[in-house]
Amino acid sequence: MGSDEFVILFSKTDRNSVETIVKRLNATISTVRIDNIILSVSMGFAIKTDPHDDLTDVFKRAEDAMYQHKLTISPSIKKATIELIVNSIYERNHQEVIHSQLVCDYCQAIGRELGLETEALNQLGLAGLRHDIGEIAIDAAILNKSEKLNDAEWAEIKRHPEIGYHILRSVNELTEIAKFVLEHHERWDGKGYPKGLKANEITLQGRIIAIADAYCTMTTERPYCRALTDEEAIIEIKKCAGQQFDEQLARTFVEKVLKKE
Repeated sequence: MGSDEFVILFSKTDRNSVETIVKRLNATISTVRIDNIILSVSMGFAIKTDPHDDLTDVFKRAEDAMYQHKLTISPSIKKATIELIVNSIYERNHQEVIHSQLVCDYCQAIGRELGLETEALNQLGLAGLRHDIGEIAIDAAILNKSEKLNDAEWAEIKRHPEIGYHILRSVNELTEIAKFVLEHHERWDGKGYPKGLKANEITLQGRIIAIADAYCTMTTERPYCRALTDEEAIIEIKKCAGQQFDEQLARTFVEKVLKKE
C-alpha cells in the first residue's frame, strides 16, 4: 500500500469481531497526541464469506468503505485539529490571543470601510484570526527570542505563512482564506515572502491583513523590541505606504479606521 495506508488480514473472523477490533483501534489511536494534535485514522473493512470470492474484490470493498469513512469523518477531525493547533499556539504565547483578535477586528474594520459584503467580511476576519496558525511548527525559542535572529532562525520564521496555508487548505471551506494567510507577509513592492508577489498580484485580503498585522505587532510589547505608541506606529504605516503596504489601503486604515489625519 501507499506510505500512509495499511492492510490487516484476519483469518476466520466474523463481522462482529472485526467491528470490535476497529472500535478498539480507534479508541487507542484517539488517545495519541503529537504536540497536542489528535492522531486520527480512517478504517474500512470487508468480509470474505465465500471461498470463491475474489480477494481483490474483497479488498476493493474494504477500500471503498475506508474512503467513505474518510469523506464523512475527516472534515470534522480536521476542523477539530485546527482548533487544537490554535489553542496550542495560545497556550505557549498568551499574547497571541489578543494579537489575533485585534488583527481580525482591524481587518474587518478596513473591509467595512471598503464596502465588503457580509460573507467577504466574515472570511477576512477569520483569515485575520488565523493568520499566524503556521507558527505551530516554529520553535517557541525562536518566536520568543529577545536577541536579533540569525539567518537560519529568520528563514525558519518565514516558513509560517506556507505552513499555515497547508494547514488551512486541508479543510474545504477554509481553502479561500488559506490563500489570504499565505500572502500576509507579501509586500506591495514585491520584496515580501514567500512568493515575492507585488501590487495587485497580492489579494486584497492579503494586503489588508499585512497592514493590520504590522500595526498590531508594532504597538505590542515583544521580546525583541518595545511597543511603539499609536502615533509612532501610524508614522511607520505612512512611511511604508507604497513600499510595504498598499498606499490606498494604508490611507483608509489611518484616516477611516484609526480616525487619524
